Amino acid sequence: MKMIAKFSKTGDLKFCSHLDLQKLFMRAVARAGIPVEFSKGFNRHPNISIAMALGVGQESISEYMEVELSEEISKDVFQRSMNGALPVAVQIMDCRFIEGKMPPLMSLVYAAKYEITFKDIAGLKEKTCAILNESVIMIEKKTKTKTALTDIRPLILDLEAAENKLICLVRCGQVNLKPRDLISLYGNDLNCNIMRTSLMSLKEDGTRLVELMDT
Repeated sequence: MKMIAKFSKTGDLKFCSHLDLQKLFMRAVARAGIPVEFSKGFNRHPNISIAMALGVGQESISEYMEVELSEEISKDVFQRSMNGALPVAVQIMDCRFIEGKMPPLMSLVYAAKYEITFKDIAGLKEKTCAILNESVIMIEKKTKTKTALTDIRPLILDLEAAENKLICLVRCGQVNLKPRDLISLYGNDLNCNIMRTSLMSLKEDGTRLVELMDT
């Protein structure tokens, strides 16, 4: 059986890499005594997978992972035991069992919501309105092998500015807009804090987005 768990990643642990975060959870399930299923083969490890990697230096109150259990335990016991074995900057916020068959969480991620707080920025609302009025926004996006001009306008689903804060809803998953690429539209080398506040999937009928926990 599988458990979906929603967790936070805040404070200094925002500098923890995706690989180190996976190792952190592997150690935590061992300390907490969680009956987790192990992979097969020579290099066996707990069957834990994180839905979507978070950029180093970014915080989140809406990360997700799947844990395959070897036997049933209650949600309360899972959450309490894990939180006791995890640092306070990474805590399980909610969890539920997966009933029946369900695709991997990673394949269900469609969008992410971020809260970006700038230390100092002028004309945030005006710049945001200008971005929303554009039909094409070309930037240079880097991949592992090349740099190419890409139109990111279709990846921006919504933007809202208030004082020094930007709330943005962008594509995430198979098609992805990194917050730093969006921030580059406002200026270079801006000092800001990035917080992921939601990971969302698209309903089967394609009409609305829902939090991954409610998929």
